[in-house]
Amino acid sequence: MAITVLLGGGLIWLAVRALLLQERMEAQHESIEAAQESRAFVRALMDNLPVAVWLKTTDHRYQAANAMWAQYNPTVPSWQHHSVDRLVGHTDRELYEPQRAAEFERTDDIVIATGARWEQDYDETDADGTHVKFHVIKVPVFDIRGSVASVAGIGIDVTRLRLSQKKLDLMHEQVQQYLKWSFEHVCVFDSARRIQYANLRMCEFFGAYPSELNGKDAADLVTPSDRGRFTDFVEAVCRTGSSGLEVIHAQHVGGDVRLLELSGVLLTATHGARSVVIVGRDVTEYRGPADSSSV
Repeated sequence: MAITVLLGGGLIWLAVRALLLQERMEAQHESIEAAQESRAFVRALMDNLPVAVWLKTTDHRYQAANAMWAQYNPTVPSWQHHSVDRLVGHTDRELYEPQRAAEFERTDDIVIATGARWEQDYDETDADGTHVKFHVIKVPVFDIRGSVASVAGIGIDVTRLRLSQKKLDLMHEQVQQYLKWSFEHVCVFDSARRIQYANLRMCEFFGAYPSELNGKDAADLVTPSDRGRFTDFVEAVCRTGSSGLEVIHAQHVGGDVRLLELSGVLLTATHGARSVVIVGRDVTEYRGPADSSSV
């Protein structure tokens, strides 16, 4: 009886141990599968990102990269069209021509030495021979001791953005030229009436340089008797988006009082900033001093 009890107890103990071992092994197996699934997910995510991503050691050896990086890199013909797995593990000097490899090493060393972010535009050519412009950002990756262990890089295709920016810069330059030489008197100020820009005609009207008008309250340029009407006019522009004609008396630096016929438009940027554009016309000679009191 005692032997049976001992055997029974031993069998139970062995069964429990076996169950615990099986559970541990299943848990470990699930962890391996989970890790594999996680790596597969990260790889799929990396390869479908619309940017080139890579990671390099401090001796300029590639540790990881995604499909878009492989699409534009490397530039040495014998290494082109290889998979990411084939390219990873090699250095810049192995994958690129000497001049480009030296440039990449130089910028990596800047990040390693400073521990700070670095960025610059680069011209690249894809597999089809299309020229593109990449904005490259490099950031340090620190170890637990706070030292730079790796350099992570991100390359963003900014070809269309730079072309759009170039067109916008050209349009801005053309608008600036138009405003500068326009016959109309143009003034731009914010919702607090602080002058941001005054064109050549407006500066001539007040007899002042642009630097003397910038930052000034536009209401200070109006004679005291018309200041209330002018502020009401600006408030109407801000409230309704535009306003019809208003005539105000303005003080020239030479002491003369002149008449300026105004219309205004409110401009609102996407980030919420608002500017008031005032277009004026000198009507002093049409109305004359006799009409000034009735305005």
